[in-house]
Amino acid sequence: MPLSKGLLIVLTIIISLVGLFLGGYLYQTLSNLDLVSPNRIENKHYFSDEIFINGLGPNNEPLFIHLLLNRKQRASGDYLHYYTMEIVSPSLSRKIMQEQVSADATLIPLHGIKNITRQTEEDLSTRESYAITLDFGKEIALKLSRFQGDFLLHNKLDHTKYASAGKALITLDGKEYELNALLTKTFAQNYSTYVFFDNFDQLDSTTHVVVAWDQNDQLYYLDTSDTRSKHTGYGSHKWGYFGSKLGGKKLSNITITHATTGKNPTEWQVSLPEIEDGARLEFKVNYHDLSRAAGLLKGKVKLGETETEISGYAIYAEY
Repeated sequence: MPLSKGLLIVLTIIISLVGLFLGGYLYQTLSNLDLVSPNRIENKHYFSDEIFINGLGPNNEPLFIHLLLNRKQRASGDYLHYYTMEIVSPSLSRKIMQEQVSADATLIPLHGIKNITRQTEEDLSTRESYAITLDFGKEIALKLSRFQGDFLLHNKLDHTKYASAGKALITLDGKEYELNALLTKTFAQNYSTYVFFDNFDQLDSTTHVVVAWDQNDQLYYLDTSDTRSKHTGYGSHKWGYFGSKLGGKKLSNITITHATTGKNPTEWQVSLPEIEDGARLEFKVNYHDLSRAAGLLKGKVKLGETETEISGYAIYAEY
């Protein structure tokens, strides 16, 4: 039997009232869970943009640039920006460290950075571009265009990190140079879990980082840590990325050995059998940052029967 018109009206009113009640209840529940405004969760957001640039600059001399641009949210809700800008070349070597508080995490100019912009794609893809003007007593313009963000390193909500490689256009003394570049990005909704966790200052770990390119512009990006202490936020790991014209390849079977003079490793040897059987890097490091044994590397890579030169950056750190 069809429902009368009056009964249909009554049922419609009842359904509407139930919908309003459930909507209000869900909104109140979400508000109580602090999901409506993520900034009210912990005020512990963290962002980091790191850029490595390596190649030949003026007079065909080695040129290396490293930018580490960190932002850490404070309890008041604003952000502490703390940046490290470094250039290493035979004619110009300088390191600048600066910090400043800003209302949000958007990258800002500081001493050493005259201006900086980051642009994302309209299609909401991972591609992003940077335009940066550095001032090391000499002005240097950098452009990184449409980096893909295609190598995922960490995929947790409290610790997401990805990397991408490409070319950087450098303008120095009125001339342009195209150098190899690596961009890494880190995000944390609550940095106390995996970034600045409890007992972070008591971490007992040995870390190696290698960022290098061979003469064929193939990238070797490696990170290994041997952690002796038990921390949920930082464990032993071995991962790497080999990038070539044919695409990228993730690496996990990495063996790094070296002799040691004082605190600084010498004669590095890196075995990378996942690239191909017998693949290895051999290089020395000219350390210029002795606080963590960081510096420019130069050596060779052996792939099968071929052997080519390699250059870049290496870090050896004891935490």
